[in-house]
This record gives sequence, structure tokens and C-alpha cells, in this order.
Amino acid sequence: MIRTRQRVVVDTNALVSRLLLPFSVPGPAVRKAVDSSILLVSEATLNELADVLARPKFDRYFSLEDRLQFLRLLGRLAEFVPIVYPVRECRDPKDDKFL
Repeated sequence: MIRTRQRVVVDTNALVSRLLLPFSVPGPAVRKAVDSSILLVSEATLNELADVLARPKFDRYFSLEDRLQFLRLLGRLAEFVPIVYPVRECRDPKDDKFL
């Protein structure tokens, strides 16, 4: 029997938490998703993560180069999925991109 890897989407906050606090609750969860699943990203989710990581408040934790390296690594690990049909289902419309 061939087992296919589950495809998952990880929220921006979980990815940022993984970067800042690797041993927080989201840290191991993101690690498990990366290790055992196919991580899915879209242009919108990558753009949101890039915008968040570019905020000056993160300068004291990581250099901009380290944050860009994190984005590049994510881009190599994840499968890019084009959004063909936008979804409008979340209470917070900014979260629709994750569905």
C-alpha cells in the first residue's frame, strides 16, 4: 500500500513563532508538518509572510538576511499552489488565503 503525504497549509503566525521561538507550541508543530507532510504555499501566503518578517520589530531578533533565508528555505521546501478560485469563508477575510 502506497501512503501519500498529507498536504498542509501553515498559518503565518505559526511560521513566525517557529522562527522566533522554535520550542514553543507552534515550533514542533511546524517542524512535524515540514517533516511528514507537503507544505503548501501560495503567492498570497508567501507575500504575507514576507511582509510580516520585514517589520522592523523583528530586527532585534534576527537580521533581515536571516529572515530572507527563512523565506528562501520555505520556498524550497513547500509546494507552490496557484489560487484559481478565491475562497470567501472566514470571519476575518485576511484568512481566506489559507483556505
